[in-house]
Amino acid sequence: MINQEALDLITAAIILSAIWAQFGTFMSHKVRIVSIQSVLLSIYIIILGIWGNDPELVILGVLIMILRAFLTSRLLNSKLSPDQFVSRERFGDASFLSVISILILIFSILTYRILFTPLGYETIGAGGFALLFQGLFLIGSRKSKFSQFLGYIEEENAIVMLGLGIISMPLVIEVSVLLDVLALLIVSTIIISDKPESQVFEEMMG
Repeated sequence: MINQEALDLITAAIILSAIWAQFGTFMSHKVRIVSIQSVLLSIYIIILGIWGNDPELVILGVLIMILRAFLTSRLLNSKLSPDQFVSRERFGDASFLSVISILILIFSILTYRILFTPLGYETIGAGGFALLFQGLFLIGSRKSKFSQFLGYIEEENAIVMLGLGIISMPLVIEVSVLLDVLALLIVSTIIISDKPESQVFEEMMG
């Protein structure tokens, strides 16, 4: 039987990846971090499916692995221009953001324990609750549409984790969440495909 502590370790790694994404400066690194997060989530779900003899969870884990971890990251990287790929994202004071991120993590975990733990909900639900706030913080603290979209992907991962920990979410609803990710991906490819202002200026000067 799989040790529950191993699953809790994966949940902790997912949360750490969300905090790590807050301080990634290179766009390509941000994509890689969120991809790692999706891989960890898919591994968790596949393990739960095998452990509980639930083929729907195994299918869901495989879909997340293919669509979010690999397909999404591949398409996003293909839309990065050379300048965006190596450029650093400018944001506020890193130390201030780190304090805010940690405070948000503490607040979300305490809130989950107060509201949901007495009802017997699982640890992954707490991870999903914390990931939900980290994704919102990533969206709200960045001006880059690219980083904001990565925050939306974290939100989708958080929804899946909440579904596993709080309610019994059928496979049909989970697939609809994946379709939402694909819809957001289509919108993001349109946004990211726009040339940066620096390239426009260079073309005007050339």
